[in-house]
Amino acid sequence: EHIRIKNVKGYDNGNSSYKYGVFLRNVENFIIDGCTIVDSEWSNIAIEECTYGGITNCYVSHEGKQYYKNDADGIIVQNSQYIRIANCIANYSHEDGIDIGGHTGGDIAHISVHNCIAMNGYSNGFPFSVTNDNSFDGYDISFTKCLSYNNDESGIVLYQHPDDVRIAHVTCTENVYGMNIQPENPQNIKLRNNIFAGNSNDNFSTNNISTSVFSLSHTNWGTNPPSSAYQGTSPQIQDPFFVNPGANNYTL
Repeated sequence: EHIRIKNVKGYDNGNSSYKYGVFLRNVENFIIDGCTIVDSEWSNIAIEECTYGGITNCYVSHEGKQYYKNDADGIIVQNSQYIRIANCIANYSHEDGIDIGGHTGGDIAHISVHNCIAMNGYSNGFPFSVTNDNSFDGYDISFTKCLSYNNDESGIVLYQHPDDVRIAHVTCTENVYGMNIQPENPQNIKLRNNIFAGNSNDNFSTNNISTSVFSLSHTNWGTNPPSSAYQGTSPQIQDPFFVNPGANNYTL
């Protein structure tokens, strides 16, 4: 209980059975703040089965090692509740940038990801997943004021029974897909004031799920919008005016 990890710099981590940079399991009440964790063999920051914690002002990256575990994420939070991730950057993640997941060991719930950047990743920027067999729940998840760009898969992806997810003021650009909702029983997805524009394939990939499972409003689609049935209310069909995308400045 009551763990504080602050201003730690960790590089080339991978000389023990758990090859993470920072790894917490079964911790109640923690803060990881101002840390720089680079080139862990597995995920740079990993949180499992924890409650009431925060990851703030951290930078994580996989940018030098030749060998990583296949699912080496920048930051991963699994089977945990009441966790806030804010003002963090995940760069060159070997798999996902900031991964919120369930899978085993308990529910994943009450998680907020705010003002974070996921960029240059080998997979998705911000994924949220629960479990294939519906044995655990995932709900009350929010992504707000985040930026996801130049990832090899989706800017944001939701799969495996996601429920009660809110996505607001998020920009996804220059990924392969902007936003991807998988057809694995998603429920109650709310999206408002987002930009899904300038992605190389689809800006919004839905696998033809029913529009009744999500609400979508005030979205900037750029010049490659989805079909009208998936544009939501008050769509904007024109490229956003980013300040300087050539210098990775995607503010408006």
